[in-house]
Amino acid sequence: MDTAPEKMQVAPRRYQEELLKRCLNENTILYLPTGSGKTFIAVMFIKEIMKECCVKYGRGKKLAVFVVNQVALAQQQTDYVSRHTEMNVGCYIGIMNVDFWDKAKWNEEFQKNQVLVMTAQILCNIIVHNILDVNRICVVVFDECHAATGNHPMKQAADNILKLHINPRLLGLSGSLINGDCKVSRVVKCLKDLEDTFKCKISTAEESLLPEVRRYSTNPEEEIHQYGVQVTDSFTKNIEGLLTQCQNLIMVSKVTAPLPGKNKTLHGLIPMSDDMKQNKELKNILENVKYQIEDLGLYGGYVAANMYITVLTKLARRAGTAEALDLITVIKENLTEVRDAMKRQIMVLTEPREQIRRFSSNKFMMFVSLIKKIFRDLSEAEQSRQGNNNVLVFVQRRASARTLSALLQILSESDPRLRTMKPDCVVGYGAQQSNEATEMHRRTNEDAILRFRKMETNLLVATDVLEEGIDIPVCNTVIMFDPPNSCRSYIQSKGRARHKTSSYHIFVSTSDQKFLGKFNVYKAVGHEISKVLRPGAINVEADIVDGEPEDECVEWHTPCGSHAILKGPYAIQLVNIYSCKLPHDRYTNLSPLWYLLLRGGKCVCVVQLPVNSVLKVSIEGEPQKNKRLAKQSAAIEAVKRLHECGELDDDMVPRPSEYVVYHEKLFPYLTKEPIGGSSPQQGSRQRKQLYVKRCPLMYSDCRPQELQITYLHIIEIEANYPKPTEDSDHMILYNMFNKEEHFGILSSKEIPQDFLFPLYSSEGKLKVTVKSTHKLYTLSKEEICHCEEFHQFIFRKVLNIVKPFMCVDQERRDHSYLIVPVRKSENGVLQIDWNTVNRTRNASTNEEFKLEQTGESSKFPTFSVFVRQSSSGKRKFYFLEEGPGDGNCDTNVDGDFLNRCPTVSMKEALMISTDLNCLKLKRRQKKNEQKRRSYFNPELCDIIPLSAALCLKIHLLPSVLHKLTVLAAAYELCQMVPISKGSVLDYEMPENAGDIQLLNSDFGGCGLTLNDVEQALTAASCDDLFNSETLETLGDSFLKFAVSLFLFIHYKSHHEGTLSSIKMKVVSNWHFYNVAKGKDIGSKLQIHRFVPDETWVPPGFTVPQPVRRKFLSEHIAPEYLKKLNPSEIEHSMDQLVDMRNTWNLATPNNSELFIGVQTVSDKSLADALEALTGVYLKAYGLSGAIALLNSLGVLPAKKASPHILFERPPERPLLQESLRHQYLDFHLGDTEELEETLNYRFKDRGFLLQALTHPSWSDNRITDCYQRLEFLGDAILDFLVTSYIYDKCQKLSPGKITILRAVLVNNCTFAAFSVRIGLQKYCKYRSSELFYNIDAFVKYQQENNHEITDEVMCSGDDSCDDHTTVIPAPKVLGDLFESVAAAIYLDSGKCLKTVWSTYYRIMEKELVKYCM
Repeated sequence: MDTAPEKMQVAPRRYQEELLKRCLNENTILYLPTGSGKTFIAVMFIKEIMKECCVKYGRGKKLAVFVVNQVALAQQQTDYVSRHTEMNVGCYIGIMNVDFWDKAKWNEEFQKNQVLVMTAQILCNIIVHNILDVNRICVVVFDECHAATGNHPMKQAADNILKLHINPRLLGLSGSLINGDCKVSRVVKCLKDLEDTFKCKISTAEESLLPEVRRYSTNPEEEIHQYGVQVTDSFTKNIEGLLTQCQNLIMVSKVTAPLPGKNKTLHGLIPMSDDMKQNKELKNILENVKYQIEDLGLYGGYVAANMYITVLTKLARRAGTAEALDLITVIKENLTEVRDAMKRQIMVLTEPREQIRRFSSNKFMMFVSLIKKIFRDLSEAEQSRQGNNNVLVFVQRRASARTLSALLQILSESDPRLRTMKPDCVVGYGAQQSNEATEMHRRTNEDAILRFRKMETNLLVATDVLEEGIDIPVCNTVIMFDPPNSCRSYIQSKGRARHKTSSYHIFVSTSDQKFLGKFNVYKAVGHEISKVLRPGAINVEADIVDGEPEDECVEWHTPCGSHAILKGPYAIQLVNIYSCKLPHDRYTNLSPLWYLLLRGGKCVCVVQLPVNSVLKVSIEGEPQKNKRLAKQSAAIEAVKRLHECGELDDDMVPRPSEYVVYHEKLFPYLTKEPIGGSSPQQGSRQRKQLYVKRCPLMYSDCRPQELQITYLHIIEIEANYPKPTEDSDHMILYNMFNKEEHFGILSSKEIPQDFLFPLYSSEGKLKVTVKSTHKLYTLSKEEICHCEEFHQFIFRKVLNIVKPFMCVDQERRDHSYLIVPVRKSENGVLQIDWNTVNRTRNASTNEEFKLEQTGESSKFPTFSVFVRQSSSGKRKFYFLEEGPGDGNCDTNVDGDFLNRCPTVSMKEALMISTDLNCLKLKRRQKKNEQKRRSYFNPELCDIIPLSAALCLKIHLLPSVLHKLTVLAAAYELCQMVPISKGSVLDYEMPENAGDIQLLNSDFGGCGLTLNDVEQALTAASCDDLFNSETLETLGDSFLKFAVSLFLFIHYKSHHEGTLSSIKMKVVSNWHFYNVAKGKDIGSKLQIHRFVPDETWVPPGFTVPQPVRRKFLSEHIAPEYLKKLNPSEIEHSMDQLVDMRNTWNLATPNNSELFIGVQTVSDKSLADALEALTGVYLKAYGLSGAIALLNSLGVLPAKKASPHILFERPPERPLLQESLRHQYLDFHLGDTEELEETLNYRFKDRGFLLQALTHPSWSDNRITDCYQRLEFLGDAILDFLVTSYIYDKCQKLSPGKITILRAVLVNNCTFAAFSVRIGLQKYCKYRSSELFYNIDAFVKYQQENNHEITDEVMCSGDDSCDDHTTVIPAPKVLGDLFESVAAAIYLDSGKCLKTVWSTYYRIMEKELVKYCM
């Protein structure tokens, strides 16, 4: 973690103290020479004003703003203020993308930092957009405030502050006061204008303190070096002539796209864009080479040519048209010939320093002579000791800085007299550079300045980027290689020479007679400023003659927000910012198109925003007297329109892509819960919450009541496995399963339908049927009590699964039905077996029910059932057939070898499986474990007073009752969705291998089954026979398709970025979690493994309510239930004080089921909703799945009904319905071959044009670009391929299905499919870089016979690193594949089957390969 800068306490100088007092008394423009400590006064001023504000308003309520004129100054001033004040300081520059920050982000910064250092443009922006309330600012410092002229952002910021602030405290800093050239006679006017701009007084030090000021400021010795005019030889003339011919060729060549015809633009419009912009850029390259030859000589021209050949190589990759590429190639070849010719001429000499001396200009050689005097033949140690040979060289051109630095580097390496010279360069950068290029350039400059500060270099060649303000080491020499071109440049550059023995050198040609006159004016202006200024202010009474008015601009007072003034230049910038924020790929720079219309002698500007903007129409500004004002007027009108349609907020800030005004009625669950700190995010798998495990209504409050109707529901269990061989133990068990002895459910509520499901015993598969209502009873109180005793007996005594901390549910709430035995009566009717009920009553009242033996010949009833507690704690059940026991023998008793005495009778019995979890098929046991026979000692066992058939089936009861609970929850969930049931059909595979069952026109669904709903509610963590994962995959793809289609239809004016942002929210896990939580699905989910002998609560039993409440309220881990003493519950609970807050929801805990809750992750709820969608899609088709989403609230029923989504015809793609078909033909060209390849003929070819139009193709103004279609097509193909996989690969595991889906549905695979059918040949785009990327990928695919290899699927898209060896798949090609799919879907009347029939033929090879 970075530490804060050390706070420095520096004693102010006398003149600084005196000037600080003036600044505190009134708003002031502080004029001091460079190096005299203006910034220090500003920091002291900020500290004093902020101290007063803290006392008056409280800390953090007010802000200080430090405004700089250059990006390079921002970090420097931030560091300086941080070192000298205890306040937090924030730095803000454009490269940080602050233009795209919202209010919330800015407010975080305002809360964190008390001092804001930023460029003037950023301050202007956040004021205009009402992000920063100017009345929250207590002080503003304007560094280099002389720049605030005309329409400069610093002047706009000052205007808005003075207009909106009640009592602003301002301080300006300047070392020149003059910006640009100024006549001596206009000095007073310029200074007065500066005062009026800031409503400040200009102040400087008093006369008595000027000597002290001079001690700290600069007064270098000035020297002008005049060099003779260079005589040009014939070779150089030929070289310059060849470069001139190339320039002429450039200016007569047409490299931009041809102007659109009348059908594409409004009649009479003249494009305001410079069609010759690229021509001029190429011409300037050659002009720079010529300039270096003239300025530095042939050797300098050779170095510059080398540099620009590299630049041309990069330009070729960005060429917008084939014509531009051809021209760049020709220019590069010619420049290479020029370079080679110069190289041959120079290489006549072998030594580099001799080459430079022979082939350099008089100016450069005079400059070298001066450098040699500065860097005398000193050793590096001597150079380090002196430490004063630090040189700044200023040039006017960036090319000159790089070329001159390269020449000096060659000299330092080749000339021993200059070996201590270590040159470097710093140059400015163009405003049109990308953020990435700007950031790289900025870092390069910072590194160069840092090396200069550390004295790793000692000569820095720079453009005017270093003239103003940037802190550099004390240097003893400033050289103006090119003479200063303004008074400001002269004053600022001279101020860089801060050493007490510094010198200031100006190089000027003897032929330049005008400069000496300018130089005298510069010095005279400086004297005039000193003369005019006196302690206090300008003589405002002086007679000032008005000059020319400052630059005019169009203004608009914004109606909302801060009511700030939006000026024309910034409106143009705002329109450009908005255009840049529209969705685009790396190959496209979206920008508005400006056109000029001459009307009545005035200029009218028309602007067209990018085609994927909300505003598709042209926007016209007010008539103005010139083109500049006309463009500003059109920009302001565009800003107004964008604000009206919601693209700009009330503060005129472009809204982020994820913003859209969607009504809460559309998505009522699309809100996020407040989550603090580092808590897991809503909707994530890590975020878990407790849900009450609700009992289904049909099993709640259903205890039979005296003399009231009671329903008997029969639990029929029969063997559903192949019949075993006769006279085998397996046959005995088979017959018992099929015997007409059952258990029944006695309830005061009727089960609404039959429940049918399988179970799996150790013998095999069983069929379980629970009849809805078999018989009605009216029971007496005594009969009900007898039934209750039987119920408790089987769960307590026989199954032994009632835990010590459980009790009988006296409140009779959840699962309050009774289990009773059922047997066929003599007349063949199944009814309650009262004999069995009564026989068990005695057993239920005794601790043990032992069998008494009277002697060796004792006999037992046939198939008597014994139970014995084994040493492991598990109970073992034996079926005993009639027969005598064996005598004295060594006997293997149930796996234990025992030696019994002769008096003990051992019996051979048939063992019964005691596995209570029968939900899934058991793995095949080893042969030696399949033995059914075993010996046991009856004396050590209890006999069970139940028939063998009931004892065999009683172990299935926990699984049966658990299954009934799950199916009842599924039943209740189905009742929430008002869809009439379809007929239950078998889900057969279609005959055609390429068909998808869901797409068949006659497919009405396979009918909803509770087992499918149960599967959707079963998480993988249950380790059940099935889980929801496969259904999740199907439901997920349909949800994305349905949501995409709804957004495409409903938000028809929004671009792909907005649609994707909304979709990301609507199909997010946190949204689905909200929906599922709102529908109480969390209480119905099956999360935990079914472990009946450990965590299952039998019906009619419960943990005491006080215990449950205590554990829940105090977050006591459920496993501590085992520590409770059943006989002293209250005392035991008091001992749990130390167990508070021990419940860790992040750790799975099955014991929580005891207290009726379960821990469910948000992601599990979201997955359940997706799985339910898959169930309804499978059951009722597309319309049924949409009806489910309507019912749950995922999509609004009125705007997303099946009719609207699937049956209503789509809107036509043409932006103007009146356009004739020949306009489509003009843009599309011949697409007959493409339609034949697709085997689809478009009815409305506008869909095809839209699908093929890349955002960079601005010529097409009759349809939108392909982005919206790509958005829809992506979801269509994902759904179709997923449905196909679901149809054909049902035997695969859910994980493999997910992997298969990812392999087939991705941009790289789609890109390869596009190349396979030649789709790239029809794409309309304008980007040479994109052309090269597509061409490389097409060649790769052709070489590989269009195989979709693993390298292609894993290559990533074209955003990957340029240095990778894998040919990246251009994202554009995948987008095309998706957009054409959407075009076919819409053109065919929303027929998914048509899309699939087209695309299956393209994808068939891969689909068969991976799916069959």
